[in-house]
Amino acid sequence: MDYPAYFKSLLKTKDVIEKFKVKTLYGAHTLSLYTKDVALDAKSKVNEYIQRRTKKDDKIEKLALKLSVDGPFDITQFYDAQSEKRMKKS
Repeated sequence: MDYPAYFKSLLKTKDVIEKFKVKTLYGAHTLSLYTKDVALDAKSKVNEYIQRRTKKDDKIEKLALKLSVDGPFDITQFYDAQSEKRMKKS
């Protein structure tokens, strides 16, 4: 996935929703076809996606900064540290 393009598309979608006062988004990936699952509040949904992605980015940045205190690290060390963190939560 091209993450920068994905995040940029979320911001662009948010702008379109605001500019054209879009009220409803229709989800294509859902477990049911009930209106409540398909017809989504546009502004709330795009904000939810942006907030979720931003929260994940903040966690990644925080972990990378923590690891960099001891000097350079590689991707394996990053994934190991991330896994350890997840294991402690369970």
